[in-house]
Amino acid sequence: MLMLALLAVFSMVFMRHVIDNNAREINRLYDETLIIGEIRPDPAAFDPSSEMGNLVRYGLIERLVHSEHISYVYYELGEPRAWLITPAEAEAGADIIRRETNWMAAASCFETFIGSGDEQQRSDLFGAVTGAWTRQLSLRFGEGFDESDFVYDGYGPIPLILNERILEQKSLAPGDDVYIFSSRRANARIIAAYTEAGAMGIARFYWAMTILPPNGLLSIRDNPSGTLVRFHINPSMNRDIHYFQAYMNRLFFSPGLGAGDIVMSIDDSVIRFVIAPLERNLELLLLLYPVVMVLVTVLAGGFAVLLHMQNAKTAAIMRAMGASKRCTSLVLGGEYLIICLTGIFLVFILAPLVGLVVTNVFFPVGLYFIGTLVGTGVGTAIITQRSPLDLLQVRE
Repeated sequence: MLMLALLAVFSMVFMRHVIDNNAREINRLYDETLIIGEIRPDPAAFDPSSEMGNLVRYGLIERLVHSEHISYVYYELGEPRAWLITPAEAEAGADIIRRETNWMAAASCFETFIGSGDEQQRSDLFGAVTGAWTRQLSLRFGEGFDESDFVYDGYGPIPLILNERILEQKSLAPGDDVYIFSSRRANARIIAAYTEAGAMGIARFYWAMTILPPNGLLSIRDNPSGTLVRFHINPSMNRDIHYFQAYMNRLFFSPGLGAGDIVMSIDDSVIRFVIAPLERNLELLLLLYPVVMVLVTVLAGGFAVLLHMQNAKTAAIMRAMGASKRCTSLVLGGEYLIICLTGIFLVFILAPLVGLVVTNVFFPVGLYFIGTLVGTGVGTAIITQRSPLDLLQVRE
């Protein structure tokens, strides 16, 4: 009987423990999982006759930057019709100014060029548009400049990073002041030079690519296009990823943000292949838990009745010796309840030792004890209402 009490209560407590652990793990995964999305021009719709192909409109990027659904946005802007002008060229006149066209790219953070890992293994600046890739951009900063200078707040010269060959061709060096021109002209300062390593493919303006911060490009161009947008979805939206995708689809077709011939990918594999199966398991456990609780409670009462029926001869002897029905019920019922309470007490002692939460023990223990009380009441009533002679004829 003691083992029965232990097994019955432990089965309910352990099931509750599994349910709570699964729920905590699901909540942790939802809160900590980083879902990354990207928006790029559709390679299948790339127009080779276009200088830049199909790009992401800047209005869409702005909506993403200010969206409460997104915690981080990295974007790269591009402008194929831009001019780098030295002071000597500016004095020479417009014909020399417009002699060469530069491909101008703007990155929203500097990790792409100096970071480690995947970010340094490829340049998404022009790869998204022209199909040209590079394995690394090697930087050489001018004296007195470092990564922190690759920002532009709207004041002073715009910081530029140029290809070493441009510097050599135009007799420039990091630290020199130049002009950049697209829709408007602005003062700029070269802070570093880069050399490409392991280039694969040919970009039309690759060798002349000028790199500057986004605000620098926005100061000379009203509506630049995006060559790449990478964003992190706010973890609070992880549970409603489908709503987020619907939100993005609405953005794609909003007036002025039309996103024809671009593609969006969202890496939600953790939700689909890890969290979703855990949630299905949790739903099954939550469905089975009340069934198990009711079943164990009924079994507790049923076993109590059966065990009291086995004590029929003991009840007959007590009745024959003059014990009252009430006394017989109290003795036999109390004996079984004491054994049941001993098992429950052991459960409270053993639960923390096996890693179970003690607070989860109270409810299943309470149900088991209720079932035992009801079964004890029914069992003692059956054996005390019958005559001693009838009780002696009960087969065990």
